[in-house]
Amino acid sequence: MSPQRQWLLRILGVLVVLIVGDFAAERLRVSYWSPIDENQMLRVFTYLHDGPAADVVILGSSRVRAALIPAEIEDTLAPTLDRHLTAYSLAQNGADAYTCWRILDDAVSVHGVPDAVILELSPAALNAHNTNVARDFEHYSSFFDLLGSIRWITTADRLTGAAAGCFRGVSSLALYGLRFVYEDSVASSLATYRRLKGGEFPQQLVNEYRPPPAPNAVRRLAQLDTAVRLTRRLYMIDYTIGGAPAAGFTAMVDLAAEHDIPLILVDPPVTPEYGESIVTPDELADYRRVVERAVSRPGSTVVEADLSGLDIADEDFQDLTHLNPIGARKLSHFLAETVLVPVLAD
Repeated sequence: MSPQRQWLLRILGVLVVLIVGDFAAERLRVSYWSPIDENQMLRVFTYLHDGPAADVVILGSSRVRAALIPAEIEDTLAPTLDRHLTAYSLAQNGADAYTCWRILDDAVSVHGVPDAVILELSPAALNAHNTNVARDFEHYSSFFDLLGSIRWITTADRLTGAAAGCFRGVSSLALYGLRFVYEDSVASSLATYRRLKGGEFPQQLVNEYRPPPAPNAVRRLAQLDTAVRLTRRLYMIDYTIGGAPAAGFTAMVDLAAEHDIPLILVDPPVTPEYGESIVTPDELADYRRVVERAVSRPGSTVVEADLSGLDIADEDFQDLTHLNPIGARKLSHFLAETVLVPVLAD
């Protein structure tokens, strides 16, 4: 056998292993078993692997995970709708719209279409150059997802992420098969994710939480400077709406319209000084055009949550961008009462 033929057979063999590994991991619902380098993915694992299916699925970044308490949403919906609906948060740190689409696509394939999807959407989530797209390729994409994403593999870090992502199924299977070696170290995280339904805070913490003292003006200014520079460098760099994030958002809009379910867009509150510093007027205008097109598109089921009536103050934040348990309970109740109840009743 010629050397060229031997190499071809080896390459084909590796491809077969990768494809079979992906297929097996998806069938066994362990694709999101990544307890070592991406522990937060276990939130998705517990939902896909253990279930049950949720009626309301929450997608987005750590901002929406801190902002919405699934149990509070459930308790607000039940009396008005006269039926018990369940909620689960699949939010991931730094998620862009492509991250959310990959997770939603997998969730629908396992549990079917939910009654409603809450999607955190902000200008950063649609930026074509969002640096977390590389992470999307590595941890949230199957082998065939990567084949469909080739046009977006435009940088060295994305190429590295995609190369690692090709082995996602095989590595997840191997790690899951060896879990008896280290399962004690992840048992607490898994139990917490199940108990809180993927959320950040339990309901009872609201009554126990005591906000820390507010930082002085100098320290707050330093925090603002650090947060803005970090966000601009990681999520808002070379801002252009498009690429994988915009495609992910379009796919979610299409899925919601196809199944006639509400896709509720929410941009959780941030402190005023951060909100005013993080996005330029031109970037905000571009973002608003995308949102308005999605809402007004014929057949669209997109609903943009109006949070103008929400009473949020400085003491409701744990930092510049995340609500604390008190603020989260306010937003959860407000969103469920003013947005979810009307659309689910319809």
